[in-house]
Amino acid sequence: MTKFWKRSRITKAFADASQVESFAEAEALLDSVRLEIVVGDDQIETPAGQAAALTAVATGKKCFGSVNIVAAKDAALVAKLPVGRSVLAAAQWLGARRADAPSPRATHRICIGDVPAAAVWSIACWWNRWLAGMRAFTDDAVGDSRLALAGTFAGALAVRQVFACAVAGRNVLPRDERVSLWSPWTEAKDEETGPERFDVPDKLWLLGLGHLGQAFVWNLCLLGGSGERLAVLQDDQLVAEENEATSLLVSPGGRQLGRKKARAASAWLKASGWRTDIIERRHFGDIALTKDDPPYLVSGLDKVEPRLVLARHGFPYMIDAGIGHGAGGFRGNSDQDDREGPGDRRALGRANGRRRKQGGDAPGQSGVSGAGAPHRPLRNVRIRRSKRGGAIRRSGDRSADVGPYHSIGFARGRAEAVSDRARRSADGDVG
Repeated sequence: MTKFWKRSRITKAFADASQVESFAEAEALLDSVRLEIVVGDDQIETPAGQAAALTAVATGKKCFGSVNIVAAKDAALVAKLPVGRSVLAAAQWLGARRADAPSPRATHRICIGDVPAAAVWSIACWWNRWLAGMRAFTDDAVGDSRLALAGTFAGALAVRQVFACAVAGRNVLPRDERVSLWSPWTEAKDEETGPERFDVPDKLWLLGLGHLGQAFVWNLCLLGGSGERLAVLQDDQLVAEENEATSLLVSPGGRQLGRKKARAASAWLKASGWRTDIIERRHFGDIALTKDDPPYLVSGLDKVEPRLVLARHGFPYMIDAGIGHGAGGFRGNSDQDDREGPGDRRALGRANGRRRKQGGDAPGQSGVSGAGAPHRPLRNVRIRRSKRGGAIRRSGDRSADVGPYHSIGFARGRAEAVSDRARRSADGDVG
């Protein structure tokens, strides 16, 4: 096995961009990045601030090999995670080096919260409840910081911007980016920050626990919750060396090599308060669903054929996110889905329509405060082409772009599940 195998899935981006002549050259470009994540006192105690910091640490360490976290103080974790009880302890578990002051050797800086400006390439994470993104300058204060999903999205997007500099071989000018996680299919507007209360499903079936499925678990754990919750975890693969650089739940140093991916995900969910059932075999559409099974299937599969099998299997709601190599690859899968399965999707649509007319409800957890409430069933997801040349996930009459970057894609996928679940109910709190 080549010594460049561990980060081969990352360095492949350099080869695809024709920027290097060898994997050694690509690794040298990654290693030349000295990433520093600076967390202000105003954000280290908030759900969004903590999620942004830990997401940036985890993805930055996997991508660039090293990362520093700078904070004047520590704070207890808001979410229950199996990586420590405080922000800095969790960051160190994820592979960061702790520092009390910024380093003059840093080449790139990600700023979270109220952080002084510095003469180094910098990008600032930004959010306001369900709005999230990044800012080129640190003087634009963040807003409502109670939603961890916003922090995850902003932190991952910031690391993606640093990665763009590495691939380009030069510092790409930082730019402002903003997305509404509540309604990502619309243009984000300052005044549309999304609701303060929302529903979160309390029964989920996660199929495929590679980098996509693990990113979903990451967001799920950071979002938090209360009450009885069940996750069915299905995957038959072992954690291998090449998974460390792309899988958020795989710790640095190879501690989980050789373990089943489903069990790695289970450890995180159990720490967060979920009950888990594990299926360590593939799903061929041969597992009969019962009334006690989760109605929501979260697909982390990388091939269209098994996704088509599951689309015909009868789950009331199926979430597909981040499939394919970039938007073009996802669009190719979507086209094949359109060619091979329209009859099955129409049948599923009719079945779901009958359920809605009959008043059938799906079980769910009401927000993170645990208050009970009636819930409406959700529409089945189908995939169609985007007029803008990307890929869209369509649920009924709404659509949303789905990106290939795993942390970003599943932050948005998770937000879509939450917002679709809560579109007409208001029984949970943002924080």
